[in-house]
Amino acid sequence: MRIVCPSCQATYEVPEKLLGDAPRKVRCARCGDAWVPTPAPSPPAAPPQPSAAVASPPPPDPPEPEPEPELPPPPPVLAEPPPSVVPRPELKLASPPAPGPGKGLVLLAALAWTASLALLVGGGWAAVAWRTEIMALWAPSRRVFALLGLA
Repeated sequence: MRIVCPSCQATYEVPEKLLGDAPRKVRCARCGDAWVPTPAPSPPAAPPQPSAAVASPPPPDPPEPEPEPELPPPPPVLAEPPPSVVPRPELKLASPPAPGPGKGLVLLAALAWTASLALLVGGGWAAVAWRTEIMALWAPSRRVFALLGLA
């Protein structure tokens, strides 16, 4: 549908589905005037050409310079949002949590260190307690125990 601003005569091509069935106000993007649009009259038809047999051919016209193309005016801005668009309140995002490990991660790390230390101490105690059996089964271990003064 072609509509024309009554204030500044700007013309717009607007799909009829945007305007809907009921009349609604639109705002001109050029001058800011708001109005209820009515379809613009279509441009007049070209006059009929006379037949070539009756009239003599007209003299050729001198070539006219090409006019610069005019940019189309911007589309009109609807004065009110369509009924299907419901404005939403602004969403406020919560601030991110402070960086650093949580309590659960610290507790897990402490348990892992404790378990590692317990394994090392237990392995050392077992090596000392059963050193004679270890030296009998694995001969190179005699040097290690001799260096530690446990042979």
